[in-house]
Amino acid sequence: MANFLKRFIEVQVPAHRLRKERRNLMYFASTAAVLGMVLLFQSLGQFGPTALASAGAEEVAEASATASPPLQSSPEAADRSETRAVSDPRQQRIARHLAKRFLVSAEAVETVVAAAQEAATRHRLDPLLILAVVAVESRFNPIAESGAGAKGLMQVIPKYHLEKLEEHGGEEAVLDPETNVLVGAAILREYLNRTGDLTAALQMYNGSRDDANLRYSRKVMSEHERLNRLALQERA
Repeated sequence: MANFLKRFIEVQVPAHRLRKERRNLMYFASTAAVLGMVLLFQSLGQFGPTALASAGAEEVAEASATASPPLQSSPEAADRSETRAVSDPRQQRIARHLAKRFLVSAEAVETVVAAAQEAATRHRLDPLLILAVVAVESRFNPIAESGAGAKGLMQVIPKYHLEKLEEHGGEEAVLDPETNVLVGAAILREYLNRTGDLTAALQMYNGSRDDANLRYSRKVMSEHERLNRLALQERA
């Protein structure tokens, strides 16, 4: 029994010391953490809110300096914006009709209607014909794109009409709604001059001159007649 007690004491004493040392270690760690927090708050207090705000402003300024410069509107785009602002009531009524039919915003369609009026004046076309082409080609979706690479409201294929797009800033301008309408109208006028016939020009515009059923031109002319009836009703 005496030997057993001796061995028991020899084993338990180191464990008791270990627990005591562990408590001391935890106490010192907690104290160090508290002191660290105090020092941190003291160092932050030296800067103050003003200094911290200034440092944040410097970071923002540095980021702005490395960012891309904002795009500037061209004089031509500014002129077109002015044209949109002076849309007459008839244009607005047509825009509301198209917006309701194709489920797009009236404001967006007003922009297209105004662009069609401008393009029609420039290229000696009927603005309602241009709107009819837009309706058939893209249903007034400005980012529509076909598998053949046709883009935008009037489905212009950039690689075939780069010279016309250069006037408006290059190939990337094809997705600008107003540019797309202007370029599309220019293409239609070119085909009309070449063929001397609206039906043939429309089929050529669609790339379907060999379609004996003239399905594309029939669609466009049907849409044109619908818009024309609307315009005549509003005028009466």
